Amino acid sequence: MAVDLDSVVGLIQKIYLLHEERVDIYKLFEEGHNIYLDSAPNYNFSKFRQLVNNITQEFKRISNSIIAIEKQLRFKGVFKIADIVTKLQDLEKTKLELSAKLQIAKQEVIDNTNSLDKRDLIVDIKQKIREIVELINQQILELRHEMVDFEEVNEEAFKKLIANKQYI
Repeated sequence: MAVDLDSVVGLIQKIYLLHEERVDIYKLFEEGHNIYLDSAPNYNFSKFRQLVNNITQEFKRISNSIIAIEKQLRFKGVFKIADIVTKLQDLEKTKLELSAKLQIAKQEVIDNTNSLDKRDLIVDIKQKIREIVELINQQILELRHEMVDFEEVNEEAFKKLIANKQYI
């Protein structure tokens, strides 16, 4: 099956853009959570719940878009790149789960100041998030390398095709 180079590169570029959006949404989520925590002990839970709902919808939209791209890549036969996208999604899911645990632990420390075990848990979760972010960055870099390799292989095949074509 012939692979449309422009289409594959375009799909990968969409993944980069969606990933950047996700990073920005994480920043909003963190800022919103900090504002929520700063309101202790009179938390405005309904306002924070609305933020969480909005953030969840955005994460879902991005995730669904990336999954659709991953399926298109598989359909085009670009399995190695699709596998990287799948790994990236799995890591992002883990990061989101850890981020939620971190937020809960932070609130528990504020609500119960003598909770040393929760402080240790926060340190542990933050370390795990840093490790996951590093793995995410590695997958993004791997995706970039695969895209460059893909472009080079397809450019070489195109040159061979033109070289072997006889013009009348």
